[in-house]
Amino acid sequence: MLKTIKRISLILAVALSVLCAGIFAVACNGDENQNSKDYAITVVYPDQKAVNGTTDGKAKYDENDKTVSVQICVVLADGETGMCFSKKQLDANGKATLPAPDYTLKEGEKFKVQVNNVPEGYKCDDTRIYYSTSTYMTQPGAYTVTLEAE
Repeated sequence: MLKTIKRISLILAVALSVLCAGIFAVACNGDENQNSKDYAITVVYPDQKAVNGTTDGKAKYDENDKTVSVQICVVLADGETGMCFSKKQLDANGKATLPAPDYTLKEGEKFKVQVNNVPEGYKCDDTRIYYSTSTYMTQPGAYTVTLEAE
């Protein structure tokens, strides 16, 4: 009887250990600081060096504003920019995490990353230096925006 109890205890302990290891592996998959509904944006120069979001910016209306920020905007079916959601300043490593907008895309619409205060001498997919678009997004995740030299 005692042998049977020891065997059952051993089997339960092994099963519980395997279950805990599996749960731990699933829980630790990915970046613990990134919610699966977030957009993790990184902005880099053509040489892949990170844009310093605290010092590299070139503001259109305030020459003292050296910050670079990103925000998510809706691109309407006709290609025009619709509403934009709150901005977030890049950190010194060119990174910002934005929550997924509480907005349901209509047919033909998509999200884009808008970079604000693009560093002098660079652009994002168009000729405007201060604000422009670079990356279209279909779902939350990690996206890299590469600036282009003017």
